[in-house]
Amino acid sequence: MFLGYWTDPELQIRWCQRSQALKRPGVLSETAVIPADHWETLHSTPETTPGIRNLVAAGFTDIHEYWGSARDRISASADSPLASAPADPLPGNLCLIRSGQIWEHCNSRERSLYFNDVEPNLSAGIDFLAEHPETGCISSRFLREQTIDGEDLESTSFVGWFHDLESLEDWSKTHPTHLAIFNSFLTMVADMDSQIELRLWHEVAVVPAGGVHVAGTKRSPLKAAK
Repeated sequence: MFLGYWTDPELQIRWCQRSQALKRPGVLSETAVIPADHWETLHSTPETTPGIRNLVAAGFTDIHEYWGSARDRISASADSPLASAPADPLPGNLCLIRSGQIWEHCNSRERSLYFNDVEPNLSAGIDFLAEHPETGCISSRFLREQTIDGEDLESTSFVGWFHDLESLEDWSKTHPTHLAIFNSFLTMVADMDSQIELRLWHEVAVVPAGGVHVAGTKRSPLKAAK
C-alpha cells in the first residue's frame, strides 16, 4: 500500500494520470478530498510524526481526555451532525481514520510492555472491525510501515473506513476490543511511571458527498458502503 498526501487536488489528479503503477492489473486507488474543516488530528509528541500534520498547520490541544473530543476538534461538527448521507456513487460523510504507533525511541522495557500487552489488543481490535461490518466499519487494515525503498520502519498504522463518524465513536467508546486497547495502554504508562517514548498519533476525517473516488481493476470494499 502506498499512502500519499496532497494539498492541491488538481496536482493529485495529474499525478494519478501519469502514474504507470496505478494502471497495473489488480491495483486499487482510493482518493479522499477532505476540506480543512472536516478533519482533526492529535499527536502525543511535538516531534515529527506522519500524516496531515506535515501539510497543514495544526496547533496542539489538551482536549482529548473524554469520549467525543475528536468530533469537537472537527470544525464542521459545529454546524452539522456529520451523519451518513445518501449520495451517488458513494454515501456522503464517510469517515476515514489513520492511527499510528511509533516505537523507534522506546527502550527495551517499554518495547516489551508494548508488544506483549498493548499491540496484541490493538491487532485484535483491528481484526474484529474487519470481520464485523455490523459495527459500521467498511474496511480495516493494520499496516507495518516501510520506506519507499521497502525497508521496515519501527512503526505501524491502522487505516479504517466507517459509514460515519458515529460508528467509529461507538466502537471506541463502548466496545470491549477498543477498551482493551485503551486500558492496556494506560497500564503500560503506569508501569513506566508515565515516562514513555512511544509516539502515538491519529487523524480522523469526515468526507463530504462526492469527495471519495475509487478507481482500478481491484474491487474496493468502499463500494459495499453504497
